[in-house]
Amino acid sequence: MSPCTLSRLSGLAAFAGGSLRLAAPLAPRLGEHFAQGAYLVIDVFLLLGLVGLYGQNWRALGWPGRAGFCAGLIGACLVRSQAALGSWAYPTGAGLWSVGMAIIGLMFLLNRAPSRLAPALWIGALAVGLTGPLWPSGMGLLIAGSLFGLGFMAAGVALVRDDRRATPCG
Repeated sequence: MSPCTLSRLSGLAAFAGGSLRLAAPLAPRLGEHFAQGAYLVIDVFLLLGLVGLYGQNWRALGWPGRAGFCAGLIGACLVRSQAALGSWAYPTGAGLWSVGMAIIGLMFLLNRAPSRLAPALWIGALAVGLTGPLWPSGMGLLIAGSLFGLGFMAAGVALVRDDRRATPCG
């Protein structure tokens, strides 16, 4: 499979995961069993998108980007392991994943990436998530999750286009 095809497939996964992340607040209406399945699908798509995004840009991201990538992977594993590890795993994992994406976003911005939307959304998601408890009735965490998903959608579009001038750090 060509690198271009891999880039586009990971872009589709990122876009799908980001889109589904926007709908995630509706998942509990499916019932606990189906909701957990939906969350798993979302996270798999987001992870495939993250791997493709990092794979295409690893040189330009440098060691901070590598640290962000690892933080994102570990965060996703913690999110998915909440049932085994306890209630602390989800917020810790979500925070770590968000920090990882914000680091990657910051590296894109420092490298003057033509596409600044995804990085801005990930950094915004972290900022809103950190202030989440200050927002009324969980609205901050809902907005942070939406910004996170929108960031993956924007990154997915850049990967699908596979336009080196439009893809962050491409």
